[in-house]
Amino acid sequence: MTTLIITANDAEQTLINYLKKVFKTLPLSQIYRLFRTKKIRVNGKQITDFKFRLTENDKIDIYESNLLVNYKPEKLPKEPPIDLVYEDDNFLIVDKPHNLVVHQPYGSNLDTMVRYYLQQKNPKAAREQTFTISHQYRLDKLTKGLIIYPKHKITQNAFYEANQNGSIIKKYLAICKGQLTKTLDISGFITHVEDEMKMIFSMESYEQSKSCTTIFTPLFMTKNFTLIECQLITGRKHQIRATLQFLNLPIVGDTKYGSTITSPQKIALYAYYLGFNNLTGTLSYLNEKEFILKELIPNLINQMKLEKW
Repeated sequence: MTTLIITANDAEQTLINYLKKVFKTLPLSQIYRLFRTKKIRVNGKQITDFKFRLTENDKIDIYESNLLVNYKPEKLPKEPPIDLVYEDDNFLIVDKPHNLVVHQPYGSNLDTMVRYYLQQKNPKAAREQTFTISHQYRLDKLTKGLIIYPKHKITQNAFYEANQNGSIIKKYLAICKGQLTKTLDISGFITHVEDEMKMIFSMESYEQSKSCTTIFTPLFMTKNFTLIECQLITGRKHQIRATLQFLNLPIVGDTKYGSTITSPQKIALYAYYLGFNNLTGTLSYLNEKEFILKELIPNLINQMKLEKW
């Protein structure tokens, strides 16, 4: 018999996902056979549902001989340091630089940089954890700004629910060509256009389009440019970029969405603000907290005055 105890880091995973990580060399068909032949018990109760969700301190007994527990944390190459904005026992907030992908199956990316940071900080916790730490949401490669990284599955689920409920406030800054003189609350529809490999915003709904809403507030203006705060009410892919193109206010450097200004390896779009409200449960301590890249606004205003992109 093999006995496994669920730690806080591994809680809230499904039983099948946990076993796949613990018995990495065991064929998936044999893991399913353990369920079919009723050889798995959790806290003394026979479990045949492979989607059974685990909680902290659950005791798993597997009545099968010759099972090899061979979970090992991924071996990561040395990664450059992350720009850490905030960290506690539940999650991190990282400031992603321009021209860095959040995730990809090979090469350097923000996900692996965060995992490397955590492995170096606490090797023991990294060895014991089967939950794969990953971003809560993505930013485009050419966009800079704040990204949340939950440390546990239970925290990931809590953030997902909070995002669905509108309890996470996300604001961006964008330098745009043209002038915006008043706040606009824009609702419409966004559609992926395969031939152009981009999203298109329109006021009309089309097949497979999704509704979206963004609030645009001008913060500073020159003769040719406007610094705009963009608050996401929905979170569609390229929502801000496509909507600003529709408004004839393309983001500086965003040639994919209408900019005639080239800015190598970046666009002038920054996820600069995260706020939290009406959170419950494990994340309630974050209510009324704000995380802001405060230095960005004066820096961007200086760029606009000099038109240095």
